[in-house]
Amino acid sequence: MNAVYTRQSLDVKDSLSIESQLDACLNENGSAEYQHYNDKGYSGKNTERPAFRQLMADVRKGTIERVIVYRLDRLSRSLLDFAEMIDVFKKKDVEFVSCREKFDTSTPIGNAMLSIIMVFAQLERETIQMRVKDNYATRMERGAYDGVAPYGFDKAIAKVGDKQVHTLDVNEVSDTVRSMFNEYAYTGDSLGAIAKKLNAEGIPSPGEAPWDGGKISRILSNPIYVRANADIYAYYNALGMTITNPIEDFLAVNGCITYGGWERSRRKFSQYDRLKLSIGLHPGLVDSDTFLRCQTKLKANRQICNAGKGKHSWLTGMVKCGYCGHSLKVMVDQKGRGIKRFVCSGNTNCGICSQFGSQRVDELEAGVEHELMQMVERRKYIEAKIEMERDTEESRIKIEQAKISEKLNRLVDALAEGEPSSASVVMKKIAELEEKKKLLEVELRSHRAKLPSQQELLQFRDTARLWPHMTIQQKREVAKLLIDKIEVKSDKMQIYWKYNFEL
Repeated sequence: MNAVYTRQSLDVKDSLSIESQLDACLNENGSAEYQHYNDKGYSGKNTERPAFRQLMADVRKGTIERVIVYRLDRLSRSLLDFAEMIDVFKKKDVEFVSCREKFDTSTPIGNAMLSIIMVFAQLERETIQMRVKDNYATRMERGAYDGVAPYGFDKAIAKVGDKQVHTLDVNEVSDTVRSMFNEYAYTGDSLGAIAKKLNAEGIPSPGEAPWDGGKISRILSNPIYVRANADIYAYYNALGMTITNPIEDFLAVNGCITYGGWERSRRKFSQYDRLKLSIGLHPGLVDSDTFLRCQTKLKANRQICNAGKGKHSWLTGMVKCGYCGHSLKVMVDQKGRGIKRFVCSGNTNCGICSQFGSQRVDELEAGVEHELMQMVERRKYIEAKIEMERDTEESRIKIEQAKISEKLNRLVDALAEGEPSSASVVMKKIAELEEKKKLLEVELRSHRAKLPSQQELLQFRDTARLWPHMTIQQKREVAKLLIDKIEVKSDKMQIYWKYNFEL
């Protein structure tokens, strides 16, 4: 039995009607028995269509001998989807005929033309996608805002020319945002102090989790809140950000929109050369003087934090609060004898942890050092464990890589000997396997990086002898070879080792 497939996305003027498609297909079908499969109101961009799914199910059952469509794009606009469909047709000896293009798959020229036409169909779709991206950038340049509304704003609709676009409007928590800027710029409060105050007042954060210094910093760094004037233009221009508006548009009224291709794994507002800035359609919340005061203070705060990071203890970065999970940080008693104590950042930065209290740095270091030296004494077992783990995991990854290489060789041979119509399917599978092979290579490098090198193991053998003479940084590097993290409570500590040292 033959199959006639028709599809119409929208029933509008000048669109190809189902009736017109069916008449053309029946003329090609002649007097042969047929089954009509019709998808009305479905797009051809994917295969999520009920009639198409039924057609392919019947093809796989072997009840269909020939598939007839009015035009190729009625069946699919995706090259990969179409190639997979044709592969199924060939396996089931099903002929395919397109009335408009005047060819069928029973001839070599039909196969060649089919591949060429679908390449251009895919090209057309990618061109449409590019236009959508360009339109997005154009809307942003005109001040529209298409993302999730930031804290202090709600989404709204504005009219630009004869078009409606998304923008922002202030909401009931905008006063909280203004207070953040004012307190940080003029009162001397730290990010942690502001976070503690907000948590104490029960003011929810954007994600409903407790406020911390990081959340406050991200808000204070965002130019979406500033009433942008010429000073803001000069500030971001000097940082290397691409500004799409002339300086005459910076009238100290509206906030700014930032967009572009920044790396998501890094802070957005540390990648100015990757960002674009446009004047938004929404009102700003804070004046430029306040905003720039905050930027100066944030920059100085980051420099101070980086300069002093880890200088008081070799345990910094490894010790966590056993009650809330936040990092422990060192506080120095400036009024007394300069005693250094670990305190919970969940308390100092967020005000959410009151159970930990404090722990003297020298006492905690002594306890960890004792445990560490015991492990060092068992170094021969440690080295054997490390080598075994290195060899076992490397062997597993290399076996996986070898299997993929064999599959790739078979696919390359199949591509050389196969039919042109199935080339796209084979190429897709080759690309998938190549991607898996790359991921395995990354996994192998990552595995090797996690394990100590032979040089590190040699250094490790002399740890007990050299430990008293090591600097804080050297002690930290040795500890990180063996320790994953240390959880500390008021009366006990738990060391999580990177390796299982039990015999």
